[in-house]
Amino acid sequence: MIAQDQGSGSLVEAAVDDVCILASGILPPEELTAVMTDTGVQLHWQPATGASSYTVWRGMEFPATPLNSMILSTVTDTGYLDTTSLDSVGFYFVTANR
Repeated sequence: MIAQDQGSGSLVEAAVDDVCILASGILPPEELTAVMTDTGVQLHWQPATGASSYTVWRGMEFPATPLNSMILSTVTDTGYLDTTSLDSVGFYFVTANR
């Protein structure tokens, strides 16, 4: 199915129903450590089997939601240096990407 404009109008509407999310078969990284340095917070984690990259998140409240978390970066290595301003207490989490 393709959602597209028909005729001379400029509004395209579409709906998605019955979404099913299946397990990806990829495990998240383990042993995430965070160390405060002079230049920021250095994160390290163990590689996840089958991961091609990792998305590094920082959240301000738990549980994490799109409204209280932000993506800092997507990296292929098993470490990241967060040099952004830490204006409040929060937490980090990393998700593995296939």
